Amino acid sequence: MTPRKMFEGKVEEWKDWKEYLEEFWELHHPGAKTALREMVRTGDANYMEFFLGPQAAESRATMHALLRSLTVGEAKKIITGHSAASVWEAWRALCKHYEPTVAVQKHRALDQYLALAKHPAKSPEETKEILIVLDEQRRQAHQVAADAVGTMQKYILESVLDPETK
Repeated sequence: MTPRKMFEGKVEEWKDWKEYLEEFWELHHPGAKTALREMVRTGDANYMEFFLGPQAAESRATMHALLRSLTVGEAKKIITGHSAASVWEAWRALCKHYEPTVAVQKHRALDQYLALAKHPAKSPEETKEILIVLDEQRRQAHQVAADAVGTMQKYILESVLDPETK
């Protein structure tokens, strides 16, 4: 089984594509998803070598070929800038390149969502209008930060309701 999902360097696709690739790798090497994440977190490529043991050389070549075939543009430049022998550094470089941008998007979406709590409605009609905007902002924030949106939702809703609706 070979994955077919291409990564074209679009930040909004990074999280899903990365998850897709980690899941694929996990199918072939149980525990690899955690190992890849730990290797990126620590910056220690030897972590993957130790995890893969005798299969390390073959796995490096496979992962390098996989990454080269599933990336285009900027992402492909990052991958092809590394040899198969340093594929774990290439994966880490790819993660380090796209993760900060995803984090910025997450914080921006959450900030916009939270900002709605600063403007309570004064009438039921205004509440309706705010709830429409609130729902759209909630959807956008949920796409990048599903875990945080659930905890904020009640607080924001209570903040925007007009006195009559409360």
